[in-house]
Amino acid sequence: MGIRYRKSIKIAPGVKINLNKKSASVTFGGKGYHKTFNSNGQTTTSVNLPVKGMSYTDRKGKKSKSTSAPATHYRNIGSVVEAPAPKEKKITAKAILPDPPTMGVAVIGFFIIVAGFSISESSIPAGIIVALFGAYRIYAYIAHKRNPDSGKYISEGQLTRWRQLLSVSSGTSSELIEKSLPVLLNFKAAAEEYCSQLPESAEALLNTQQKILDFSEFVIIKGDNPQKDYERYSALIAESQK
Repeated sequence: MGIRYRKSIKIAPGVKINLNKKSASVTFGGKGYHKTFNSNGQTTTSVNLPVKGMSYTDRKGKKSKSTSAPATHYRNIGSVVEAPAPKEKKITAKAILPDPPTMGVAVIGFFIIVAGFSISESSIPAGIIVALFGAYRIYAYIAHKRNPDSGKYISEGQLTRWRQLLSVSSGTSSELIEKSLPVLLNFKAAAEEYCSQLPESAEALLNTQQKILDFSEFVIIKGDNPQKDYERYSALIAESQK
């Protein structure tokens, strides 16, 4: 039997720190509306609707991975047992650099430190861990303000170039990832099509792969290596033109 730990600490009106074995979070708001920021990068917004028993919940950001394998179900058709078709592997994209920490990150860090001191009354080690986590968030914000060009986070110049590739005027890196994935998938599909039409499509193939390379300054599809793919396509073109 696994041991579970969960504790919720009210540190101010409308502000609570929530702790469990795997993460910490901060909740702002009351029963009608509240927003929770999780240390795993997930943001949850909950609103109680005017209709009794109805509510709205929206989750954004990273989701925790399930440790248990999904159950497999089979269908019996006459004397034949038919297995379901395997699920397609989910394709995701990841940013090369994250968004820089904001003042909100530092504020949450302060409340987490306060929660750490409260926890230390019952468990000093747990209180120290929570307080250090909060201090790190404040440190990350201050360090970025002192040296915004460190290269640890995406810069405004990079965001501008990324938005230009997508033909949009605004958006954080997290928002641009979602917009970039379908564009990259279309480019990959086009590159595969051009690859099957070599040598006539050599120029179109390299132009398409170059567009994927342009995106790779900011975001790539997990498991991809755009530069290596460009070199592979170049070698295929050279071989097809012999």
